[in-house]
Amino acid sequence: MSCNKSIILGTVAAVLFSTSTLLAGDAPLIIKQPESQFIRVGDSATFSVKAVTPKLETPVEMVWIQPGSFFMGSDEGEEYRRDNETRHEVFLTQGFWMSKFEITEAQYKKVMATCPSENGDNMPVCKVSWENAMTFCEYLTDQERKAGKLPSGYKYALPTEAQWEYACRAGTTGMYNVDADVNEIGWFSENSESTIHEGGQKKPNAWGLYDMHGNAWEWCLDSYWPDLGTLAVADPVMFEDNENYPNYRVTRSGSFTESSTGSRSARRDYYGKTRADRDFGIRIVLVHE
Repeated sequence: MSCNKSIILGTVAAVLFSTSTLLAGDAPLIIKQPESQFIRVGDSATFSVKAVTPKLETPVEMVWIQPGSFFMGSDEGEEYRRDNETRHEVFLTQGFWMSKFEITEAQYKKVMATCPSENGDNMPVCKVSWENAMTFCEYLTDQERKAGKLPSGYKYALPTEAQWEYACRAGTTGMYNVDADVNEIGWFSENSESTIHEGGQKKPNAWGLYDMHGNAWEWCLDSYWPDLGTLAVADPVMFEDNENYPNYRVTRSGSFTESSTGSRSARRDYYGKTRADRDFGIRIVLVHE
């Protein structure tokens, strides 16, 4: 199946659309491109995407997330909204795989040879700093490449903040990604008995991802910036530190110590990159470098 997509970007100086693929015939491929690979301010471009679900063997169960667009942040009228949740449109031009569950202690230990938490092999790993989460992705990538299991040009990484919210929402626009009682979708301070729980016990979102609300905070790749702006952007990621928040990185999803209202789809939080609290975990993606 292919579809046409036309976008106009207001302040993005240039957006590069890549035709690189993961596995021949399996990854989404832009089959009709603008004459120029770059879109300048105020320009529009139409492209066609052939979207299919690729097949991939990985040591972590992954879900394929199609490229697309969504509104990141929350409406001004959303209950419990924070000022750092400015609503704006985001275009993700490349699909990616995301781990179906939060990384477990067994998975972490297999890669790192040690584990910071001791709740059980099938439990989500906790007490993980952003720096250690980045190292986990680096080591996993190296191991899979040496074993010849990783497609050329791809790596494991932490999701960007935009990738995380896009995957969490799975096409929804409200406070949560499932229309159900909050006790059915995640582990929060109201129902967790102040402890981490094994993944997959609550309802998944429409794209098959579990525990995107609650259980463990999930690190994102981005440095924290409080103002995301209101203009449309493509493939955003913040690498540069904000001078008012040096060495702070974004966390998403809330946790078993956080209230359900503090675990909304748009909820953004931030912590120092060396901090490793008992409810800090990992969810990873597989992306093109």
